[in-house]
Amino acid sequence: ILTNVMVYWVTQSFGTSCRLYYESLGHHPTAAGPTALPGGYVPVPTGVLWASRELIKPPRHVAAECFNLKQWSVQEKGGHFFAFEQPEAMAADVTKFFKRTIDFEECKRRAPSKGQGPGLQPLR
Repeated sequence: ILTNVMVYWVTQSFGTSCRLYYESLGHHPTAAGPTALPGGYVPVPTGVLWASRELIKPPRHVAAECFNLKQWSVQEKGGHFFAFEQPEAMAADVTKFFKRTIDFEECKRRAPSKGQGPGLQPLR
């Protein structure tokens, strides 16, 4: 966590890093007024992971109204820096999301052969 804080301090980028939080709370520069999601509904499959000690936790139904919610996980340990605090749990949750969301067999069938693809010539 100290390294993360020092990156903000040394690069003087703390203010710009806060923009994400500011806009997430409904203050979007291109919106006419406060809004939950300025761009409208997001159809991309979405997974949400909340740590029990996270400061802000919107209700699940709010996330489901704005996103194509495929997974909602709540972890008992960790807080705002969950990926640093519980990396194994984070990796397991991301893996679970992808396994539930993506048909890997279909991806394999549709993937180009090795050395093939747009703009590529077969390997010799």
